[in-house]
Amino acid sequence: MGPTTFIPRSHTAQVHAKYNDVPAGRDELLRQSPSVVALLNAGDASLFDSRSLHCGGANRNTDGEGTTR
Repeated sequence: MGPTTFIPRSHTAQVHAKYNDVPAGRDELLRQSPSVVALLNAGDASLFDSRSLHCGGANRNTDGEGTTR
């Protein structure tokens, strides 16, 4: 799994209601919201509100490291 992507300020009930409006609301929200990618080093940790919309990205490492856990 690659880096985690977060949508800042997406922890509110209003944002979750829009996200749950499938598919029109969700697609619009994801297309228009700025996102932040957490690029962490080995041993780093990310602390965030679990209500924030987030997802794991693809592992695109090409040097052979980080491809297994």
